[in-house]
Amino acid sequence: MTIAGMFTASCQTRTFSDFRPDRPQDLVNLLADTTSQFNPPAAVLAYDKLISMGTAVFPALIASLPDRRPACPCFQADTSTRTTVGDACLNIIVWQVEWYSYNKSGPSYLTRDNIAAWWQSHQQKTLPELQIEAIEWTIARVEADDAYRWRREQEAGFHTLTEMKASLRALKRMNTPSEASQAIDTGAN
Repeated sequence: MTIAGMFTASCQTRTFSDFRPDRPQDLVNLLADTTSQFNPPAAVLAYDKLISMGTAVFPALIASLPDRRPACPCFQADTSTRTTVGDACLNIIVWQVEWYSYNKSGPSYLTRDNIAAWWQSHQQKTLPELQIEAIEWTIARVEADDAYRWRREQEAGFHTLTEMKASLRALKRMNTPSEASQAIDTGAN
């Protein structure tokens, strides 16, 4: 079955009569927990589709941050409270911009409190430009703040601050985040 077919079939069971897989809000609606499945295929495909649409969907994702509907269990963040659709939307943006250390224990570049203003001032930048800025910001915070000193060697996504800097160099040389990630994974930096 095609992605559009799976979305359409799922939406028919969810009563989205005018569902379109190219409309971000329709995809966001699929992130809500409306089935008894842990990992509903339509929700996972919607999440992946939203990621693949890149920065073009950031405005719709930011507009959906107040959405308090429970998200499908497969999107549960490492928190004690239930992840909401708004949380899942925030995570989609954070995962793309802060890909170098998603779910890290260090400083958070993007938060629910700053993301709308951040996007207003950054919407003309490309995703790689946003990623470079985020990693530079993170490196500066980690190096400057003694509170992160004990975590520097244990950052989720990086074993050392040196690796974070190598990732930044690789990203600046590459055309896409995936190319940079591949270079980092193979040690070609």
